[in-house]
Amino acid sequence: TFPGKQPAGLREPRTARTMADPTAKASCEVIAALCEEEEAIAVYSASTGAAQAQVFRGSASARTALVSLHDRYLLAPHRTKPAITVWEWGRETPAHTCYVAERLTCLCADSTGAYVVGGSPSGSLYLWLAETGEFLCSWRAHYRPVTRVAFLQGELVLVTAAEDALVHAWSLADVLCARSGVSGDAEPLATWSEHSLPVTGLCCSRAGGAGSLVASSSLDHTCRVWRLGRAKALCAVSCPSPLLCCCLDGQEQRVYAGGRCGSVFEVSLTGAVAGEAGRVTRTLRGHAGAVTSVGCCADGGTLVSSSEDGSVFLWNRSSGERVRDIERDHPVRFADVVQVRWPRAEAAVGARGAQPAPTLRPLKKYKPAPGEQECGVGVTALPDGEVDRVLGALRGGAAGGGSAREAEAAGGDGQAEELAAMREELRAAKEELGRVREEHGRTKDKLSEAQGKLLDFLQSKNALV
Repeated sequence: TFPGKQPAGLREPRTARTMADPTAKASCEVIAALCEEEEAIAVYSASTGAAQAQVFRGSASARTALVSLHDRYLLAPHRTKPAITVWEWGRETPAHTCYVAERLTCLCADSTGAYVVGGSPSGSLYLWLAETGEFLCSWRAHYRPVTRVAFLQGELVLVTAAEDALVHAWSLADVLCARSGVSGDAEPLATWSEHSLPVTGLCCSRAGGAGSLVASSSLDHTCRVWRLGRAKALCAVSCPSPLLCCCLDGQEQRVYAGGRCGSVFEVSLTGAVAGEAGRVTRTLRGHAGAVTSVGCCADGGTLVSSSEDGSVFLWNRSSGERVRDIERDHPVRFADVVQVRWPRAEAAVGARGAQPAPTLRPLKKYKPAPGEQECGVGVTALPDGEVDRVLGALRGGAAGGGSAREAEAAGGDGQAEELAAMREELRAAKEELGRVREEHGRTKDKLSEAQGKLLDFLQSKNALV
């Protein structure tokens, strides 16, 4: 519950009981492989590595986690344009291309599919209501480009990471209250600043709840694990190479981090949560280029990794052996593990007897103006006699109409002068508001520039050390 006015756009998160569906079949996972040369996303089975019939065409997607909504839609930010591409399972071509305020570097949705959040190179975050496509708000979250965004499972808590070496946790309720005018500027629930170089990877555990773990990787060679309510990292592990991505397993026992050297480092968290130091227990080698993504499958036994060299490997987590390779005519330089309930996906394409998933409307670029709504024209029917009287007056009263208008104008001179004065006051107020906004913008730019210089100095100092 929230005191005072309820912020616009806020939806209560579904509890475990409401999210559970006793009639739904078990979820399965697929590997969405990004083929930049083909501008396509190919789909493979996460358990066998076999190619599926589904291929999403027209994709110039960025190398970031893909978003699956309602087991019917797949969303990805465009690599070069300020747009979000939306596909529907069962179709190759995009269902929507949603143009937004600026190019997005990352995208995520909460576990219920109610909200979609995107991070941008300016450090701003953008929030949409998925059900209607309404743009709710945006806010400046970081001083440098946002690299990763993720929701805590089952919670309206958003975790963000950026090139300013910071990791923030935001309450969506606080953000919406601030943007609705209920409270002041939104402040993060937690800020973790132990990384010394840009944060490149971010992952929240699947256990859910406010006490779930958050893992981050950085170019400073470290992988750190955090928890809400604690200012310091639960553990920090140094690896032999700068890290580009990371993921947590479902049991919160291991973190896997992909390095620029082409290796995947396995970090054991056994005892780390209790205060002991984490450690690198295994190194998986096989990629010839930098590792661009790592992901753990829900079965607990398979790890998926992709690389700049165009290879995608499936690893046995127990033995550390490479069990399958995904091969394609064109190289695959990014792969993401996506969870889909196939009965729902089949419903999206019209399977008999299946309940269809909700339709996703295009995400809007701007927030609607206050009080903006569709206007209608009302028409009142007049009696026949009244119609004849009005027509007769129009035919015969043209000469007298001029004098009537003159009298009306003479009587309204005072009102016209008052209206003109009000318009002049409004114009002056708008000009003053514009000057204040320009001054405020210049002040913010100077502050951001100073903070950027300070971060550059600190990062250079830590790199030398």
